[in-house]
Amino acid sequence: MAECAAGSFSGPALEEDDIDHGYRLPPKEIQGIVDVPPNPSYYISPRRDRIMFLKRRARTPLSELAKPDKILAGTRIDPSSNTRSRMSFYTEINIHLLMEDGTLGPEKVVNGCNDNAKINFVDDGQHVSFTVRYEDEVDSGSNLALWIADAESGKARPLFKSADIMLNTVFELFPKKVELWTIEGEFVREVCDLPLAEDIPVAANSVRKGKRLIRWRPDMPSTLYWVETQDGGDANIEVSPRDIVYMEPAEPLDGEKPQVLLKLDFRYRKSYWCYGSFALVYEYWYKTRITRTWVILPDLKDHKPRLLFERNTGEKEWIWESDKEKYYESILAVISYHPKCEVQLDQLKLLVSKESRREITQYYVKIWPNEKQVQITNYPHPYPQLALLQKEIIRYQQDDGVKLTVTLYLPPDYSPSEDGPLPCLIWSYPGEFKSKEAAGQVCRSPNKFARISNNFPLLWLARGFAILADPTIPIISEGNQEGNDRHIEQLVASAEAAVIEVVRRGAHAPHLFCCGIARSGAYNRTLTPFGFQKETRTLWEATDTYIKMSPFMSANEIKKPILLIHGEDDSKVTTAMQYAARESIMHIIWETDRWLQKYCATNPGNIKDLGTNVGASQSPTDAVLDHEALTLNFTKISSLIKLVRLTFAQIVFKEVKKQHSMILVGFYAQNKIILGYCFRDRQDYQKSIASFILLGFLIFL
Repeated sequence: MAECAAGSFSGPALEEDDIDHGYRLPPKEIQGIVDVPPNPSYYISPRRDRIMFLKRRARTPLSELAKPDKILAGTRIDPSSNTRSRMSFYTEINIHLLMEDGTLGPEKVVNGCNDNAKINFVDDGQHVSFTVRYEDEVDSGSNLALWIADAESGKARPLFKSADIMLNTVFELFPKKVELWTIEGEFVREVCDLPLAEDIPVAANSVRKGKRLIRWRPDMPSTLYWVETQDGGDANIEVSPRDIVYMEPAEPLDGEKPQVLLKLDFRYRKSYWCYGSFALVYEYWYKTRITRTWVILPDLKDHKPRLLFERNTGEKEWIWESDKEKYYESILAVISYHPKCEVQLDQLKLLVSKESRREITQYYVKIWPNEKQVQITNYPHPYPQLALLQKEIIRYQQDDGVKLTVTLYLPPDYSPSEDGPLPCLIWSYPGEFKSKEAAGQVCRSPNKFARISNNFPLLWLARGFAILADPTIPIISEGNQEGNDRHIEQLVASAEAAVIEVVRRGAHAPHLFCCGIARSGAYNRTLTPFGFQKETRTLWEATDTYIKMSPFMSANEIKKPILLIHGEDDSKVTTAMQYAARESIMHIIWETDRWLQKYCATNPGNIKDLGTNVGASQSPTDAVLDHEALTLNFTKISSLIKLVRLTFAQIVFKEVKKQHSMILVGFYAQNKIILGYCFRDRQDYQKSIASFILLGFLIFL
């Protein structure tokens, strides 16, 4: 959700003729931030003796993402590699030994393969396995190969001895066959042959039938484990156990049956393994939000599982607390190693991250018993122009007493007395809670470093905006209540509370918001009749809720301008998509900046309410639209951000320069908000308007 409260900052005037210039770039002060490459990812070897840093590019070019793909059941597939198209990848792999004193050993760069690799450590930590996607080097079949590199030397080679053996991605709900093969290319056996999973119930925690999550045990050679449902995959069926975790060797003896590791009454979630003598298994149930953690001894067939945690139960020992007055610190991994997982406190080693509001995240090794701290990275500040930004966490509450939290960001060196009022961009997303107390918890720190990405909104600190980031928008469903039955009321109450708090601090917002931005969601919930987000009921079970949460059903109330951006060629028209191409990211930021400069920063008090209604006998082409109401390109980007009660409104249409047609569609958020949308030409308008009206668009509720 993004709204802009009134301000008086004077921004540049908009160009009148911007429709035919293709992809555009935002102002340079924003470009420089968007193009900053991300810090490397890290991975710890199973024996905790090595750390691997994985480097990535900043942004993927459109030319790479625009390669032909196949769309099947909403999934984009790269036919050259039989993988999901547009997969991210790493460009460089660096490996270091973790020395006893906490420092890093010499860097080893993985070499011998191309850059298009997705990487992870294998079982013993002495090798690195990863996939390599070849670019147009194979004429037919898959272009995806499995490689392995020596962790000591960094030298990489293909794993399979035959060049004819390639890989393909397994798509979870499609029909799939799982087989075991040797590295010489010899077939061992079939593990399972599963049909299309087209009958999975809509209830949360429902899964496909048959074997799922088939994995190698990382602590044992050639040993598989997997999960099988006992309720037919239907979470509505009461049964015990609900899931069973099995294990068996890759080549079982004749008549040897799989070993039952654990029977679960909730749905299996994940496992952690420790060389045969110890493993943790997690189960979870959505309706109650309960997570259980079990301790098992996988190599002892007659062992009795032990419950370690169920939510807040279980014994705990306080061994370390971060410097919360100045820094935000997080434990990333235990890097002590013992073959039987018997790590003593005086031998403890932790990999931690440490950051502050002015210092970017760095990695440290903490060593007990004296809690010695060794810094192992030294990343530079990614956006020094915003190094002195101001940050404050604000607590306030709704009329019903629910406590809320928001983070206020101000531009560097901003002084209210000297610089006057600022335009304020409010950016948020609702969260679901089971109680008012849970909704009121503070889950943020004033000492976290302000990371800026293409997901906005902190980019506009560089443009002189104040940012009210992530105000709590709680959707509370206590007991057996369904949160969506009061979704609209709770959204509106939370949005009003955030703006009231800003006004209490001196902001000027006579109409709550002067404009809005929408980049994800769905307008017509009747088009997702089997549930959406956390709604587990079908359209026929909760008809009133589906109707209330469909903006299309209230298409007659528009008041203020709102920017709507939606992809022209999305494979899922009712699901939010993510931006990937650099050109698309830059263009949507450019459009958003133009919108904010026109309707928020320049003179928001002059924005007129749109009261034009399209009569029953009046076509959209006959309706009149104020020339200042919308100047916007339709772009090939995808999502819309989630706002308060968005409702579709009347359609008004106007001819603009060079015969470009545009359509303005609006909604009312109880406090007067408009939504806008454009088409490049009349043919595009005529082709799209029917589906626009029938299918609705992506917006949140």
